[in-house]
Amino acid sequence: MVRLIQIRELIPNLILLIYQILMFPFTVDDAFITFRVSENLARTGQFVWNIGDAPLEASSTILLTLILVPFVWAGMDLVLVSKIIGIVAGHVTLIVLCYNAKEVYSKEAAFIPALLLAIIPAFGVHCVSGMETSLYLMCIALLLWRYDKSLIERLVFAFLVALTRTEGSLIVITLLLLDVIYHRNKTSLRSSVIVALSIMGFQTLRVLYFGSLLSPPTAFKTVGLLSLHSVYTSVQFVIYFIFLFFMAGMALVRINELSLPTLRNLTIMAALIGVTWLWEPIMAYDFRFLFPALVPLVMLSTRFCVELIDIAKLARPKVIRDVHEIYATIWRFRYLLPILIVLLTPASRVITVHEVAIDYSQGLTNAHVAIGHYLRQNAPVNAIVAVGDAGAIPYYSGLRAIDTYGLLTPGVFNESGYNADFVFKFEPDYIVIISSDASELKPFITQEIALINHPDFAYYTSIGVYSFNSGYNLWLMMRTGP
Repeated sequence: MVRLIQIRELIPNLILLIYQILMFPFTVDDAFITFRVSENLARTGQFVWNIGDAPLEASSTILLTLILVPFVWAGMDLVLVSKIIGIVAGHVTLIVLCYNAKEVYSKEAAFIPALLLAIIPAFGVHCVSGMETSLYLMCIALLLWRYDKSLIERLVFAFLVALTRTEGSLIVITLLLLDVIYHRNKTSLRSSVIVALSIMGFQTLRVLYFGSLLSPPTAFKTVGLLSLHSVYTSVQFVIYFIFLFFMAGMALVRINELSLPTLRNLTIMAALIGVTWLWEPIMAYDFRFLFPALVPLVMLSTRFCVELIDIAKLARPKVIRDVHEIYATIWRFRYLLPILIVLLTPASRVITVHEVAIDYSQGLTNAHVAIGHYLRQNAPVNAIVAVGDAGAIPYYSGLRAIDTYGLLTPGVFNESGYNADFVFKFEPDYIVIISSDASELKPFITQEIALINHPDFAYYTSIGVYSFNSGYNLWLMMRTGP
């Protein structure tokens, strides 16, 4: 029985490994922003997007940016390194979920939350994307598991959650408040204050260094409480993973009294979903900003799966003697069958997700990466490129870059709205415009429509069209006029 459980606990990791291999070529364009900041940090000791500029929290993760610095010094490929970090973090997350489930439920149920998460193809995508999403899931899982083990562990993992993402501090504070309200004693209050002060100290230093409470990408997307789009995003997420929310809901309605671990899972899940009500995150792919909410969600869903297993154990129909051997063989898998039936829907998407990931990877290589390499080889070292997709092109070109969408270049937006004059004030040597057509310049993004309608755009001539896909073509424009 021990051997069976050990093998069963490895099933989620095996599934995730298969997904990671299938999705391995995928790297999201935003990841190259982190790579660029890491390289600049390694060279200058400053968090900057353009060397020589003021400090800027351009990357969505301070932790991953710091982790990559030693690899920059070692001259290693940051794309490969980030993928390895994401892959390892994904498997650690599954192992942590397994250990946590052993303590909260039972040894027999240990593999369930890990399997619920691993079976989702998007998890494999996030692990190899180059972004911090997988690392964030791991830190949240560790915080939930080790929260009550010791104050030092709580402090360390709370700090890592806050360091990984801007909104991580909110997650930690909500947990601390829950702890104080639940225990209502001096010991809980004292430990929560210690952790809270460390998080507040970190945020204070961060604000003093960067000069803003929110990172520019986050501040750019902030639209206020309960905007229509942000609420719609949350509803989409619930519908997309409705099978998990159904299982969690069925388990919760059968609980007479909510335990502290259950309350913590509910608190983190609510905080991660609720944060979208304050801002308008671009999900990019498979709910990148909301995906970490699946960590507490699969833990909540496990109780329902445990009940399915209990039902399966009791279901002992009469066995016809002639089919006894067939029945006995099927009966050996009675613990897995109910779970596998529930998980069939997300697993069936693996082919579609794989195709999308490979197509995206190929498009990024053909367009963004190709433009970046072209500029590195042909543009003067002091040239300036203005681009909206501000990941791979600035990273591979190594040029000073202007973010035409305004996330990484303060001043592109002002009180009157989009400020195309500000972009052309820099007299960029190159501008990248996204067009729906490869033969005729037809921009469809509001900011880029404003750019091509600006008088100074007449000084630019197309020197190449790079196709990401049939409806997404990058036009590389070079300044040829005064």
